[in-house]
Amino acid sequence: NQDSFTVKNPEQNTFFAVLCDGMGGHAGGKVAGQLACFAAADYIEEYCSDFGIPENAEPMLKEAVAKANGVVFSQSLKNEEYKGMGSTIVVFWVRENKASVCHVGDSRLYLFRNGTLSQVTKDHSVVQELIDRGEIEENEAVGHPLKNVITKAVGVPEKTEGDIDNIELLPDDIILICSDGLSSYVSEENIAETLSLYGTTEECCDQLIGLANGVGGKDNVTVVLYGKED
Repeated sequence: NQDSFTVKNPEQNTFFAVLCDGMGGHAGGKVAGQLACFAAADYIEEYCSDFGIPENAEPMLKEAVAKANGVVFSQSLKNEEYKGMGSTIVVFWVRENKASVCHVGDSRLYLFRNGTLSQVTKDHSVVQELIDRGEIEENEAVGHPLKNVITKAVGVPEKTEGDIDNIELLPDDIILICSDGLSSYVSEENIAETLSLYGTTEECCDQLIGLANGVGGKDNVTVVLYGKED
């Protein structure tokens, strides 16, 4: 399994999650995903322990991604088997109703609000660049032969920087974080329908993963949900 994730609760009303999808062969992908995930999580925990819960989480999240990048890059130089390995990463932070996300690659964070699912993060991928240049339409991306080729990953260059997005959460909002094992196989319409039916429950995660596997999903799939308990 090349996916790794962790969810932490540093203090009351404060949560963060890290989700990574490794690449670089079976062994390298698994190692890269695990290293990136836990390097980022460890950094955030240490930061909060040393300096307290930050008012502005952006610098901390960016540095967490940079730490993950450094750890994966360093390990890739030490072992020929891991040469060129890398990973996507999504680092999500929420304190009360203020949320931030820092990401690299094509693992995604979605916001589900009032029955509508919207993608917050923007993929670092060849297909996204083609869409941005107007060379293909969004509906052509699903079956595109280059849909799984990412243009940015942690651990491949010596240094990389994640993109930051901020969200002011409403009481009934749901945050969905996932690897492309879900987003590449299950339509946004089906994801939204499942969230409407099951909310922020473990059953909802199971249902989404079942949908991906049910249509012949050939990739690892990880789903993390955040929202008020039903």
